[in-house]
Amino acid sequence: MSFLDRSNIGNARLAGLERDLDLSPKSLKYNNALAIFFPFYVLAEIPSNLMMKRFRPSIWIPSIMVAWGVICCLMGIVKSYAGLLVVRAALGIAEGGLFPGITF
Repeated sequence: MSFLDRSNIGNARLAGLERDLDLSPKSLKYNNALAIFFPFYVLAEIPSNLMMKRFRPSIWIPSIMVAWGVICCLMGIVKSYAGLLVVRAALGIAEGGLFPGITF
């Protein structure tokens, strides 16, 4: 599901994301929106695993998945470039603990 989520922003670009948010095709704003996800993803991995030890995995992993789903839905109502950056960063935080948590 995470790869489907990551490919959705590419589909949104093809469907007019840049036009809707007034992003210039020559600017790096779209690339910044893609890239902001990964630092937050990486930074959330270790704290998320620590939280999973504090709470049980049976509580923490579904909580992350619900947060991830809500944030994905919120991405559909973004009206500005700043909003897109905030939602992508929040998505990185929510998704950051999922893969290491499942591996743990």
